[in-house]
Amino acid sequence: KVLIPATIKSIGQFAFYNCQSLSYISIDSSLKSIEDDVFYKCSSLTKIKIPSSVTSIGKESFSGCTSLKKITIPSSVTFIGDSAFEDCILLTEITIPPSVKQLGKAVFRRCSSLRKVSIFCYLDSFSDNLFCGCISLESISIQPSIKTIGNNVFLKCSLLKEINLPPSLIYIGIGAFQQCSSIKTISIPTTIKSIERNTFKGCSSLNKLIIPSSVKSIGESAF
Repeated sequence: KVLIPATIKSIGQFAFYNCQSLSYISIDSSLKSIEDDVFYKCSSLTKIKIPSSVTSIGKESFSGCTSLKKITIPSSVTFIGDSAFEDCILLTEITIPPSVKQLGKAVFRRCSSLRKVSIFCYLDSFSDNLFCGCISLESISIQPSIKTIGNNVFLKCSLLKEINLPPSLIYIGIGAFQQCSSIKTISIPTTIKSIERNTFKGCSSLNKLIIPSSVKSIGESAF
């Protein structure tokens, strides 16, 4: 157990790296950012309170925290770095507040218990591998502001049943929905000009597909 007082203004990279017996940490309300890899592989960490003073969560900051079941992202946070919560295998739900302007790559990759994601911010894109391997994810709303879905964003999200692609979307990346074996219907918006390779490969329950005339090319193994 660690209690970090208000006198602490910053915590450097790797500060608690691989502290495998650390189970609880409380951070007082003066910290501005959680740097890269601060709690990386703190595999016994079950709970952490992030103060409302924090504006950024660095890359891999909670990656490998395999006992973490719940985390609240305060409305002060504007940036979440690459792989910030990767391999948090007991995390079941997450809410991303309106303040967040950028989500890095693979932020929730292999969060295998993640069932519910609530996104209240307006992003331009879903970065590569964002929800890759989230095998318990059943539904997600894609905001009308999203213009690009990166490579492998929903790869192996095998329980994802429905996906609504917004009319703002101009690009869907390689393997974006590969092995989403529960999706039954896909309607591709008229803003899409190409379907990349492996985009919908392994969508074995797909029984309805609407491809608009705007699509000029379909990549190998797209379906």
